[in-house]
Amino acid sequence: MFGPLRDGCTSSSSLISLIQKVVGWSMGERITSELVCDAFDMAYQRRKPSNILICHSDRGSQYAASEFQKMLKNTNFICSMSRKGNCWDNAVVESFFGSLKTEVVHGNLFRTRNEARRTIFEWIEVTYNKDRTHSSLGYLSPEEYEAEFYSSTALKIESASATNQNATYKRRVALQECNQLKGYGSGR
Repeated sequence: MFGPLRDGCTSSSSLISLIQKVVGWSMGERITSELVCDAFDMAYQRRKPSNILICHSDRGSQYAASEFQKMLKNTNFICSMSRKGNCWDNAVVESFFGSLKTEVVHGNLFRTRNEARRTIFEWIEVTYNKDRTHSSLGYLSPEEYEAEFYSSTALKIESASATNQNATYKRRVALQECNQLKGYGSGR
C-alpha cells in the first residue's frame, strides 16, 4: 500500500488474521522483505503462537525473499502463496487495504512519514481493530469477535474437560462396582 507524502510516498505491510484483525504491520519508504519481516515479527511477538500456522501472501518478491522464508521456517509457519493472477486468495487483506485507502489515505497529503505513521497507527489499532464493525463478523469489531471466539472456545474446553472428568469418575465407579460384584474388591 502506498500513501502520498509531500516528500514522496510511504509503503506499508500488514499481517491480518482471518478474523480480520490486524496483528502486525510496518511502514517504510519501499516495500521490501525487511518491511514484511518487521510486520511478521510484530504479529509473532503479539501472539506467540504455539501451533504450526499458515502464512498466506501474494507472490511478491518481498514474501518470496529468503530472509522472510527463513523467518517463517524458524517460527514453524507454513508458507502459502496465491496462484498467479488470483487476487481472491487475499480477499481479507485486499479488503483491508481498500478500506485503509478509502478512509485514511485518499484525500490526505501527509506532511511527513511520522504524520502518516501516526495517522495509520491510530486507524489500525483503534478504529479498525476495536471500533469498525464487519458484516462477516456478525457486525462486531475484530477485537469483539476475537474476544467472543476465545470466550466461547474456553467455555467449550472447560465443558469438555468437566465432561471428561465426570466420564472418568463414572467409569471408575462402574469398574469398582463390577469388581465388587466379581468379588475382587471385597477382601476375600
